[in-house]
Amino acid sequence: MKQTKIFGFAAGIALGFNAFAPVFAADQNVNNSMPHSPMAYYEAAYKDETSLTSIVEEAFHKNLKQYTLKETENGLCYLLDDAIIDIQGIDLDKEGYQIVKMAMKSRTAKVGENKPTNTLSSEKEIVSVKNAVIDVRDGQAPTIRVPEVVKTTENQTLDLNEHIEASDNSGQVELTVDESIDYAKPGEYDVSIEAKDASGNVTKSAMKVVVEKDDFYDRIAQAALSQVGRYQDCTMLVTNALKAVGIDFHGWPEEYAQLGSYTSNPVPGDIIIYSGHVALYIGDGQAVHGGWLGNQTVVTSAECDKPLIGYVHVAH
Repeated sequence: MKQTKIFGFAAGIALGFNAFAPVFAADQNVNNSMPHSPMAYYEAAYKDETSLTSIVEEAFHKNLKQYTLKETENGLCYLLDDAIIDIQGIDLDKEGYQIVKMAMKSRTAKVGENKPTNTLSSEKEIVSVKNAVIDVRDGQAPTIRVPEVVKTTENQTLDLNEHIEASDNSGQVELTVDESIDYAKPGEYDVSIEAKDASGNVTKSAMKVVVEKDDFYDRIAQAALSQVGRYQDCTMLVTNALKAVGIDFHGWPEEYAQLGSYTSNPVPGDIIIYSGHVALYIGDGQAVHGGWLGNQTVVTSAECDKPLIGYVHVAH
């Protein structure tokens, strides 16, 4: 977190600090007027008070565990029963180089009270002053939280952003989601996720999207087969099979056409409409018919003595 580089006044000018002249001595004492000495250089973490505390501890060779950190009108201060350490010129919410003055005072000084900088050496309540260049840097990368696996069924697209949570100490996150998912094809797909904050810190993550085969029509077909042997007419067979997918409908055979569209490529689960009769297709030229052989439900050929109107693919 911290470095031990030292910058003098000349170095400060090279870095663009000449506007802050005169530069204070790195270590002044009220009873010992010292010539200007180099300024200490530190690095602090963006929006991280703990990193600032470590800097102050190193500067004054003190353990600040018992001190209380408070905000003042002119900056921050660390308070103890008999001592105050005022920190002026630091803004942890702003990145970049900052000229900072740290003054240790006796408890008789008022919290937040600041004297003109050219009179520090004559004020008796001042114990010592440390001046430094602190480079506030955001080295914290964003946080990404995603589930390992997200599931859907074929032809049901997902908004992956709804499954991704990204946050950062800066409050700004640019999220990039790299996906190549064919929702019409069942399978497993890898998705790459990248989160970048305003300082360019990047976090990468990944999740898997599983596109499962849609069993909507298979459930209709299986519900029809489960009724084999039951005594009922053809319309009740189809009505009961459709309930397996949440469709509540009952009517005359031809009225079932309104539940979908006619197709020339039937699949198991499609409705077969005949003139005066209705059945459910289960594949391989077979169908489940109700009202057969004395009103029973049976499996037999999709071809029967009733004139065929067509196969209806149920909408969902």
